[in-house]
Amino acid sequence: MQGSVVSAFADSLLCAVLIQSGYFLGVLFLVWHEDVSRPSRALDISSQAVGPRSR
Repeated sequence: MQGSVVSAFADSLLCAVLIQSGYFLGVLFLVWHEDVSRPSRALDISSQAVGPRSR
């Protein structure tokens, strides 16, 4: 009985690590893919310049 509890705990821990790793890699891929597919706007500041407000 005790061996099965330890085995179940180890299997659960392994699954948790795999799930978290997959989630992290998935988010990392989505951020990378969005950065690659979006044109660079770092130098395009002039289009976002804010002038004086009219009231």
